[in-house]
Amino acid sequence: TQIEEIRESFDVYPNPSSDIIYIENKKQEAIFIYNSLGDRVLNTKEEYINIEQFPVGIYVIKKGNKTSQFIKK
Repeated sequence: TQIEEIRESFDVYPNPSSDIIYIENKKQEAIFIYNSLGDRVLNTKEEYINIEQFPVGIYVIKKGNKTSQFIKK
């Protein structure tokens, strides 16, 4: 038998963004943000995240077993 991995995602908005993004996190799960090189650039439990200092690019966000992405413009 073959097991397929199911990846759930979640909403990040606004997307793209240049300053603040919002991720619903009522369960206060750990949120990890990675740059396009796979380096972790932030970990938090906050719903509103300031990304002003991030370089322009595409970022991956992991929360629990869910993955999403956003664009910093």
